[in-house]
Amino acid sequence: KNKKKYFDFSKSISIEYLKKNLKRQEKRKVENFKKRYLKQSNKYIPWMTDTKYKTLDNFLKLKLHKFQYIIFPHSFTDAQMSRGFDGFETTYDWLSFTLEFLKKNNKKAIIKGHPNYYKKSRGIFSDWDRKIFDKVKKIYEKNENFYFIDRSINNKDILNRLNKNCIGLTHHGTVILEMSLLKYKTISSSKCPWESKYRISN
Repeated sequence: KNKKKYFDFSKSISIEYLKKNLKRQEKRKVENFKKRYLKQSNKYIPWMTDTKYKTLDNFLKLKLHKFQYIIFPHSFTDAQMSRGFDGFETTYDWLSFTLEFLKKNNKKAIIKGHPNYYKKSRGIFSDWDRKIFDKVKKIYEKNENFYFIDRSINNKDILNRLNKNCIGLTHHGTVILEMSLLKYKTISSSKCPWESKYRISN
């Protein structure tokens, strides 16, 4: 509203901004939403309402505890810098950088495809995301330290089977909150919906 001053729009969706700028009635709406959301999360997240998950196969169940890192890539076609610039122009750049770093340091990592890659309701966006993810997989599939999960699996089924020293890597995903709740460490971008002072993630 202030025509004389411009600010980083990505701050407008951060927790700190909302706490300072929401009116009392709006805060009440947020609290009511949180109560409903915690009971039935998939019902209230539009992009998750029709997500269908597959079960883990026995081979992957046996291997999960061996990995040091688990990576949660994002959509390659949607909202590339919606939370501001942190050095990466696209989530593809972020993923490539992360994989090269782990490869160079001989680290074992799971790379879990986002459930939205496998949703028909997203149409061409899912098609492109899946193609790009498959391209990344093809580049690294001969690396014995990397394991790609290229189907829709519920995070809960995986997180419960990781060793407790496994570290989660994501650019800005809410999986940070899921892993933090289960006492896992995570590394993420500084451009997340919460301020760094909350110390949720490195």
